[in-house]
Amino acid sequence: MLGYAATTAYLGAAGVECRWPAAIRRFRAESGGVVVDTTAGVMRARHLVLALGLGTRSLFPQAPLVPRAGQLAITDARRVDGNALPGSLTAAAYLASKSIGPAAPSQVPIVIDPLNTGQLLVGSSREPHEDRSRTDLAVLQPVLARAVSIYPALGARRLLRAFTGVRAGVSDGLPLLGPVPAHPGVWLATGFEGDGICLSALAGRELSAMIAGESVHDDVACLAPQRFETAWKPVHA
Repeated sequence: MLGYAATTAYLGAAGVECRWPAAIRRFRAESGGVVVDTTAGVMRARHLVLALGLGTRSLFPQAPLVPRAGQLAITDARRVDGNALPGSLTAAAYLASKSIGPAAPSQVPIVIDPLNTGQLLVGSSREPHEDRSRTDLAVLQPVLARAVSIYPALGARRLLRAFTGVRAGVSDGLPLLGPVPAHPGVWLATGFEGDGICLSALAGRELSAMIAGESVHDDVACLAPQRFETAWKPVHA
């Protein structure tokens, strides 16, 4: 399931009260919870979970978030295709490329997602910028060539559109999941490097356990924002 479909399904199933679009201006802790000043008004909650991606920097400018752009392409639609993909095709190089550091996979990172329109979404590079207007065919060409070599039926499709998406990574290559140091009732869930929607159910379960005071596995505890303890001075509090 692609991100937008998953988000819509979550909101519908949970009966969430949606106040979108709205931006958080500032927040402050008070007895028993957090007061949140937003462009849609002031809200009070027992807990505030910030799942804002790169937008986290608007509240915490020193947050160790790293933008990683990716070139993507969308093909034409083929409703009848004997070689249709039954689901997403993800190359191991795409997973390996999520690590931040000098080591890079030897192959071009590839993911091919079939859309419910019959089209294919093909990507994706990982570039150290956040300019969504920068569509670079020189970067996209080897992505498409590698995709065709993996899934030859793609060669019969026409390219309709190319665009750039931006993911939120973290400087040490691991996401941020847990309480924000020195801010009672405020929690972070961000920096999943393009996997935020895919891992959202798992992240939500683990974060709920933390909020309830339950113990979590060491593999989750190591994602705590406190590993960057000096990064959480807010713009306004």
